[in-house]
Amino acid sequence: MCKVKFLPLGIAAALAVAACGEADISAADETADGMAGAMAAAEQQAATEAPAVTIPAEFHGSWGFYGDCSSPLIINATEVGVGDDQPPLSKMEVLDDGVVEFDRVSNPQMPEADYRFGLSVAGPDMLVMSSPDASSMWMERCGAVPAQPATEVVQQGGGLPAAFHGEWDDTIEGGNEFPCEPGMGDISIITANTREFSYGITRFTNVRRIDANTYEMTGQHTRSNGEALPAVTTRYELSADGNFITERIEGYDPFYYERC
Repeated sequence: MCKVKFLPLGIAAALAVAACGEADISAADETADGMAGAMAAAEQQAATEAPAVTIPAEFHGSWGFYGDCSSPLIINATEVGVGDDQPPLSKMEVLDDGVVEFDRVSNPQMPEADYRFGLSVAGPDMLVMSSPDASSMWMERCGAVPAQPATEVVQQGGGLPAAFHGEWDDTIEGGNEFPCEPGMGDISIITANTREFSYGITRFTNVRRIDANTYEMTGQHTRSNGEALPAVTTRYELSADGNFITERIEGYDPFYYERC
């Protein structure tokens, strides 16, 4: 009897390797034919059943496992592992900002296999990949961040996420020596759709998610006396530790805010 061993390829695919003599060549051929048929069936299933997957822009690019960019993992808007011999993606779920979970089309030859895996943003140029039956692996970005349109993703439900909410003090780049001290700055309060100052309020509309820590929106400021200023497009960039915001408005130098 010919023994056949299955070796994992990428995350999901398998290749049959015959470990027997010339007398079992025909059996090995039949196994290979069966695997080819299974993969063809999986591709057909993907074409007819797989829902649309749009991967957030912050994950796009080339990523090297443990910083090794000699054979990077390629991620674009619809695929993880471009060019790899893997079943296509069948599902993606956004679990949180910078955290997504995927599943792949099942292989009919291995119906019990678990193809789920997750990606999470661990830093400006770092991802962590995890799966139910393997240890987590970190990946470092290879090369520049791919260019993306500024309005690619609209924030679901509208407004800034909770990470931006709270009290913030005007500061300089790098932070104040005495943040949030009375008389040492101007404290404002950010919510999902407003920013309230001592001298008025700014209301946000058309809030758009650029990446996990960057949002762009239209700001309409109304002074305490009721005077409405022209609306402007503004971008908020939250620091990795969540304690600083850089505000960018076209035609102005950046403004900096420190969490109270």
